[in-house]
Amino acid sequence: MRSAAASGLQTIGFSTGQMHERFVPVERIVHGASAAFDLGLKVGITIEDFRETTFDSRRLTQHLDIVRRRGKRLSVTRRSWIPNAEGKGQAVLRHDAGRGRFRKNRISGCSQILDVISVTPSLNLIACCGYTMESIPDLVLGSVADRTLAEVLEGAPADLLKILIHVKGPEFMLQFVKRFVPDYKLPRSYVHQCQTCLHMHRDAVAMAVLREHAHELETEVMAEFRRARGLRDQALTAGV
Repeated sequence: MRSAAASGLQTIGFSTGQMHERFVPVERIVHGASAAFDLGLKVGITIEDFRETTFDSRRLTQHLDIVRRRGKRLSVTRRSWIPNAEGKGQAVLRHDAGRGRFRKNRISGCSQILDVISVTPSLNLIACCGYTMESIPDLVLGSVADRTLAEVLEGAPADLLKILIHVKGPEFMLQFVKRFVPDYKLPRSYVHQCQTCLHMHRDAVAMAVLREHAHELETEVMAEFRRARGLRDQALTAGV
């Protein structure tokens, strides 16, 4: 961690909860957060959340009371937890109905795709850091096994669908599909964008409609995309 901080790392994230703790004790999360604070890093901790979880978050936050005294560089959030991919043998995790991704107040763009780049253990570069990222081939930008990070990024083709997901979100895109296929069944039980995104990419009907009609959203979405990028660049220039 020290060498990463010296190389420019500013923020580090940890995840914990009932599923994670089977492999990483919560005490190690506290130790990691404390070490990060000693190096001046910002720390984000995500706690898995699903209906039957037995994880007692007080075990984490009681320890972090000490860490909080070192400054306001800590965020602790709960997020709906889902299996990494859909398939046989996956655990079924239940969530409250209010978490449904197709509720009007829950439909939003994806802040991860395009803004976060992940490198997998197999050295693939992926334009996302979501739970299901390794199950969606279209998110793979290339391999850094024999090319530099910059070379892979520069060689990645422009992709309207990724921009649409970033600005509008996969739930909006499936609602868009339904305009052309009125009897298309939306996966309303999903509680996480990653579930919807995986569903969309694996659904032949949805992808066919998007290939044919996505350009109809291009002018509106690209204007919104450039406007958001301009505001972000202004904030970075101002040091916000």
